Amino acid sequence: MIRSGKLTQILLISILSVVGCFLAVQQPNWLEKIERWSLDRRLRGLPWETTRPPIVLIEAGENTFARLKAWPWSRHHHADLLDHLSEAEAVVMDILFPEPGDPAADRALAEAVRRQGRTITAMHLAETAPGAGPRPVHPFADLQAAARRTGFTNVIPDIDGLVRFAMPLRQVTDAAGRNQWAPSLSLAAARQVLDAPPATITRDANGRHQLRLGPHKLPLDARGRLWLQYAPRPY
Repeated sequence: MIRSGKLTQILLISILSVVGCFLAVQQPNWLEKIERWSLDRRLRGLPWETTRPPIVLIEAGENTFARLKAWPWSRHHHADLLDHLSEAEAVVMDILFPEPGDPAADRALAEAVRRQGRTITAMHLAETAPGAGPRPVHPFADLQAAARRTGFTNVIPDIDGLVRFAMPLRQVTDAAGRNQWAPSLSLAAARQVLDAPPATITRDANGRHQLRLGPHKLPLDARGRLWLQYAPRPY
C-alpha cells in the first residue's frame, strides 16, 4: 500500500509535469513577455562594440523640415546629398521611391546613385494572397538600374511591439510567380561592405540554423530570425 505522503508526492510531481509540458507546448503570452523582459535586462549588461568603419546616420530633423517644407522633397535634394557622399564605402538609402515623379528630378537622382557607385536602395514587400510570398515593390526603373543593390525595409515587431530581431532573408514571389530569396536592406549593405556573394541559410554541425555571408556565420532561430543586441539608449 502506498502511504498518503508518498501518494501526495507522486500526484504533485505528475501535476507539475503536466503543467510543464503544457507551458512548453502552448507557451502562453505572459510567459513570453517575462522571457523578453529578462532578455532586455541581459542585453543591456553586454558591452557595446564600436563599428569599423564608423556608421554615420543622416537624418531629417525639424530644421530640415522647416527649410525644405512639406514632404516629399524634390529628389534633387537627395541627389545633392549623394554627391557629398562620394567617398562613402556604402550609402544606404532607407527611403522608398516606388513611383516615378518629376522626370528631371528622377534623372538627377538616378545619375547621382550611379556616380556614387555603392548605393543600396530600399524596396517594400507587399503582402499578397494567403500561401504566396510577399511581392517586392522595387524603386522606379531608372533608380533600380543605377543602384548597386536593393533590400527590403519591412520589420516584424515582437509580441509587445518592440523590434528585437531582424529577418535577413525572406522568400518573395516575383511578378512572374517565381519564388526567390530577397535580402533585407541591412543585409544588402553588409554584402556591399564585405564584397561578399549572396547570403545563404545553412545548418551548423549541431543542426542549428545560421546565416552565412562570406566567411561570417550568424546564428538564426528556427524561423530564420536574427536576434539583435539593440542600443539600450538613444544613438
